[in-house]
Amino acid sequence: MKLSRKADPEGADGVVFVADSQEERLDANFETMENLMEHLKEHNLNFATIPYVLMLNKRDLPNAMSVPELTKQLRKKKANRC
Repeated sequence: MKLSRKADPEGADGVVFVADSQEERLDANFETMENLMEHLKEHNLNFATIPYVLMLNKRDLPNAMSVPELTKQLRKKKANRC
């Protein structure tokens, strides 16, 4: 999976990462986060230091992970990459 929109982040105040709440999409979320980190790196920005908002999408689905578990998984993945 590649970034759905590749924009020039120069001058950006932060980023919004939209994660799919479905458990079966967790690996896709990780891949997208890694792609975002690489894209920022190409522009001399560090995901660990740029402000970001984590938006959880598809919360209404019956297979949505709990908010605490999903955010824990995404933070753990982010910490391992930064």
